[in-house]
Amino acid sequence: MSRDALLSNMLRTICKSIVTGLLIGLIFQTAIAEQSFYIAMNDGQLTGRLPESEKAFSISVAYAEVATLSSRSGNIWVYGKQRLQAYNPDGNRLIDQHHPNLPTGNSATDLGVGYDSVWLAIGRTLYRFNEQGELIKRRVFRTPINEIHFDVKKSQILVVTPSYVFILDSKGQELKRIRTRLPHIA
Repeated sequence: MSRDALLSNMLRTICKSIVTGLLIGLIFQTAIAEQSFYIAMNDGQLTGRLPESEKAFSISVAYAEVATLSSRSGNIWVYGKQRLQAYNPDGNRLIDQHHPNLPTGNSATDLGVGYDSVWLAIGRTLYRFNEQGELIKRRVFRTPINEIHFDVKKSQILVVTPSYVFILDSKGQELKRIRTRLPHIA
């Protein structure tokens, strides 16, 4: 797994744990390519220091359901309460898009950035947004989406549901599906 993919997955995992109450005030620290990196969530503040950044960041995200890191831009994307926002590593909000037609509540299961798009899984629906946070496309699956992953080498997106792993191209078109028997992860 690449350093960028590892960072993105760790941030998503931390924010998922925060929403479910499994993680309170955790400081995750590791060394990647001999560079210090940490992200912490406490009392609605997402704080950290990213690789190749001298400054720590602090972002108020009390509403966050899921968050992820864009490896290309270094921006941090956050979704919650029908809002999709992007922040730079200095903590400055760059994008704030309200999407009133998206479901409310703690229903988002995953968020990822890849192929010039932001991808959000809520229940059975995968949403694709452009880099300005505007909705481009949505796709409804038969069962809830557990996770989304990016295969950068193949320019593919893997959408994991309890019944299948769907392999999509970089625009979200289905290329293949593989039957599975995975439990739903809320």
